[in-house]
Amino acid sequence: TNHTVRSDWRYNTANEVVHFRVGFTGNDTEKPTLIKVGYYAKNQLHVAITKDENYTPSQTLENEHTSRTYTNKQGQVLLTRTYAS
Repeated sequence: TNHTVRSDWRYNTANEVVHFRVGFTGNDTEKPTLIKVGYYAKNQLHVAITKDENYTPSQTLENEHTSRTYTNKQGQVLLTRTYAS
């Protein structure tokens, strides 16, 4: 019953994270809209993976009790995904 928090990292895969940009309707900065550009290319984002104290290697759902933080090359966090039961 090892209840420790574990960390790992990797790079993103293709079609894993949607890439959006912000547009403005009529150049009005008070009316922003998200525009889907596509997906970030493979190996463009650093993915920090944290497995909480309830994670077990033998669990049924691989991502359960984990969170993933996606960071670009400028160190900006683009997305954090948390998986729970």
